[in-house]
Amino acid sequence: MMIRNIVFDVGRVLIKWYPCEYTKEVFGNEIGEEICSKIYESPDWTEIDRGTITEAEFWEEKKREFPHLEKELEHLSHKSLDFLEPIEETTQLIPLLKEAGYNLYILSNFNKENFEVIYNEYDFFKYFNGLVVSAWYHLVKPQKEIFTLLIDKFEINPEESLYIDDNIKNVEVAKKLGFQTIHLEDYRTLGKKLEEFGVIYNKVMER
Repeated sequence: MMIRNIVFDVGRVLIKWYPCEYTKEVFGNEIGEEICSKIYESPDWTEIDRGTITEAEFWEEKKREFPHLEKELEHLSHKSLDFLEPIEETTQLIPLLKEAGYNLYILSNFNKENFEVIYNEYDFFKYFNGLVVSAWYHLVKPQKEIFTLLIDKFEINPEESLYIDDNIKNVEVAKKLGFQTIHLEDYRTLGKKLEEFGVIYNKVMER
């Protein structure tokens, strides 16, 4: 079926998010892996995106929970926004896809405060027809409910929609709901993968 809508995840698709890599580089592999496991991959981190706690509250709680990492966690507590830079290879496609006539949407796990910062800072967000951010609705991917919220809120037909995410669990849920999907393991391949789905747009972008 013809694609009319393209739904984007944000982290690692449109915006860089590589805290574990940074942590290992700065503190070494052993400490970096411990922090990645106990912090960024912990269920509690998801609660920031769900909007049940703030990031500031999270860091204070973790410094109490892991006092032997207090120095490292204090450093990282000020770094989240530094990690959030646009991925040029993908964000430059957004105005081209909009110009080609596609409806563009965002479905992302993101905390409210940081999303507000990047939304106001980066112009490519203005091309989107609608956004569903996890913290706004206290739902997170891969919950089915956040996908159906997007579908109902913007009256999207999943069969006419292409969903793009770096997380395979999210992709699998979208697929079950009828979306065509791209599991974007390498953001540099997005243009090629769009072509494989028959997405047509002007590839020459004037600067």
